[in-house]
Amino acid sequence: MNKNILYIIIFIMGIITATINSANSMLADKVGLFESVLVVHLIGLTTSIIYYVFLEKDKKQSLMKVIKEKPYLILGGFIGSFAVVSISFSVQQIGVFLVSTALVAGQFVFSFIIDMKGWFGFEKVQMNKQKIASIILMLVGVMLLTL
Repeated sequence: MNKNILYIIIFIMGIITATINSANSMLADKVGLFESVLVVHLIGLTTSIIYYVFLEKDKKQSLMKVIKEKPYLILGGFIGSFAVVSISFSVQQIGVFLVSTALVAGQFVFSFIIDMKGWFGFEKVQMNKQKIASIILMLVGVMLLTL
């Protein structure tokens, strides 16, 4: 797939993520934080089951086999639940823009560390002055937004 198309898709996913964060926060405001997280995850579970049954059923290893061999791979579910709670609460407190900006900055910094260290099987990427400067500028930008 063309990289430019991927950039457009990711940009659109950013728009969708801001919308999701807003909707989750509004739901949490109406029914309660943990009730909204429960609804979000039940809908996600239902959607995932439908995808699995129709698209993935015969293509992958058994989930139970993978969990037995590498139980840490389910951490994404725990982290995802914590993220939904944290983001929904934070949007209520400081707004969508600051939360989204801080999320992107955090993703940027940690993604850089993952690439630099070669964690999770990714090829190591060399650090240089431009990359360090970009991280510093991004973090300064996030701090300026809070003033």
